[in-house]
Amino acid sequence: MSKALKAAIEANDPAAVRLALKGIKDINRKLPGANKPLLYACEKGADKVLEVLFEAGAIAEKKNTFPGDTPFAVAALHEQEKVLQRLWALKQASDSAVDHAITNAAIEGRKVALNILLEIVKPPISKGLFNLASCPKNAAEMVRLLVAKGGDIHVRDEKNQDEKGGTPLHLAASRGRPDVIEALVDCGADINARDARGRT
Repeated sequence: MSKALKAAIEANDPAAVRLALKGIKDINRKLPGANKPLLYACEKGADKVLEVLFEAGAIAEKKNTFPGDTPFAVAALHEQEKVLQRLWALKQASDSAVDHAITNAAIEGRKVALNILLEIVKPPISKGLFNLASCPKNAAEMVRLLVAKGGDIHVRDEKNQDEKGGTPLHLAASRGRPDVIEALVDCGADINARDARGRT
């Protein structure tokens, strides 16, 4: 019956999943040649079967679950927008899973995933997020996305003593990223902004 469950998930068919679940003893075990049913549904974009799996006892997160192994992070990795929306609506995404998904999308330069996450979660766009988005090869695109989603290009660093008062433009300059500098200036960054030490 696990093959039937796998096929039903791939078809995104709630009725077929209900039927296939009758022959499954442990909903939280891996399917043959695939992930656990819930994670497999998140990989495949099977948003319509999520509630059926939860009703059958699928566990989204245990106490010590690594954030990258959560349904929300798996769906973000595979850019499954409908699954992410459904998990968010069902409150099946912990803060650590959401943070992990956003952080990884920013660091890895996955623009589509980050755009989806910003649309669904609407997190505050902090200096830290600008910092992460300034790392990948496509950093200029990533920074432009953050600005387009309402990120403040004049947001200041208030935590790091060495960079206190610094803006994303200060960071780009210190990293020697002319592409990011150009993107920020194009978006209206103040080239004369001073950090806590008075440095432009």
